[in-house]
Amino acid sequence: QGNDFIHNNCGPDASRRYEMFRHYFGAQDPITSPPPRAECPNYKVHEFFNWLRYIWKKAWDLGPIVSADEQTCTMHGKSQYKTRCGKYKRIGDGIQTDAIADDGYTWDFYFRNEPVNSKWIKKGLSPMHARLLHMFENFRDSFHVVNMYNFFNSVNFTIEAANCKSKVLTQGVLQKSGRGVPRCVMQEEVTGKAVEKAGGTVKAATLLCNWSCSWNHCRLCF
Repeated sequence: QGNDFIHNNCGPDASRRYEMFRHYFGAQDPITSPPPRAECPNYKVHEFFNWLRYIWKKAWDLGPIVSADEQTCTMHGKSQYKTRCGKYKRIGDGIQTDAIADDGYTWDFYFRNEPVNSKWIKKGLSPMHARLLHMFENFRDSFHVVNMYNFFNSVNFTIEAANCKSKVLTQGVLQKSGRGVPRCVMQEEVTGKAVEKAGGTVKAATLLCNWSCSWNHCRLCF
């Protein structure tokens, strides 16, 4: 089976080489003018990323509780979008993306160098929160719970997530400065013998669809 010309020129391992060619070969029309970098910074691989976003969602049904986190795509070449994080992460430097993951499976992702929807920015949210809300609205079901760490959380973001199309509930540790933590749940950080006395102290408050609390257990958690 196969083509004699290909077999004669590629050798006995022609079928394997054909598979590699079919999987990895890419071509672009040299006449096509690329869009402005601000609109599509990943132009050369944009269609590939869109396909991954589509097929990964088809391959997995999200559970009731998922996670939002950052990911780094390793890159050894030069790029203005490359983030230097090799000192802190074993994976090394690369292009960073925000992602929705479920049990270790990446369900959706949004590269940080990609432009965001202006409707979220007009509401006073950061580009990071705009990326997450865009992915939240891709959920097929409502009322998923999304776990995230303090880098992502804020009170305004939680309210917008609960009111978006898929009614997402977020939870996680919250930074006490600049993230909308109500004053009534603030606790003073204590040291020495006072730590034992303050241990176990809990303060809580409800704001619209958001519930905030602080818990003193050796160190303050919001």
